[in-house]
Amino acid sequence: MQHIKDLLRTCSHLLITSGAGMSADSGLPTFRDKEGFWREYPALRELGIDFQEIANPSAFLFQPSLAWSFYAHRHNLYLRTPPHQGYSTLLEFARSKKSFFVLTSNVDSHFLTSGYPSCSLYECHGNITYHQCTCTHELWREDREIPMEDSKVPNLPKCPFCGNISRPNILMFNDWSFNDARESLQAQNFLEWKRSLNQDELLVILEIGAGVAIPTIRDMGEKLATSHPNAKLIRINPKDTEIPKGLGYSLQMGALEGIKALLGD
Repeated sequence: MQHIKDLLRTCSHLLITSGAGMSADSGLPTFRDKEGFWREYPALRELGIDFQEIANPSAFLFQPSLAWSFYAHRHNLYLRTPPHQGYSTLLEFARSKKSFFVLTSNVDSHFLTSGYPSCSLYECHGNITYHQCTCTHELWREDREIPMEDSKVPNLPKCPFCGNISRPNILMFNDWSFNDARESLQAQNFLEWKRSLNQDELLVILEIGAGVAIPTIRDMGEKLATSHPNAKLIRINPKDTEIPKGLGYSLQMGALEGIKALLGD
């Protein structure tokens, strides 16, 4: 543990990467398996619809009321739920470094809500507080709650430009209509940040709550840890703690517990 703390203390650059486990300690569902998903959404269990089927752009074309019942609940839940203390603890620590960046697959907007600069944030799966048209793919910010009645959305969200049904600007399964304007800009910022890193200075990749079901975050962190000559990966996860030999260290802890253990007084 002390060696990991020393790495964090002495590193010049910090990359924070996070998956659903980071959100879990704020009280948000993670959908790690089908049963967990159906516990949160019993109406979809009754219809035999799993996460991959509802988190799909085709749902907004063929079952828009059902799709919006699911996503409006998530949208409102994410807006109402405050980020846990770990976000602010990490931000304060990150600001003490020469440079930092955040890479997350979470769509809950909690890093932005916590004050992280948008120019240092890559939300690779999108952000639920942005919507796009299902027709023109026009993009806009939607940070107000969506009215619901009896778990349904009486007035489906629509595009303010053409009046067609809208959808969240989230990268879904089998999604060829995702408007990647925000994601592409963030990806470019991330690429430029990586290019700016001094190869002789220590980079720590602090990965928090990234699982193996959708391994995007784990893969990207491991790739950078492999390519940067002075990088170490620190993996915080309550279950999936395996790490390639020589890349770094792992802590079998939840997100908030791990942050407190490493950065607490």
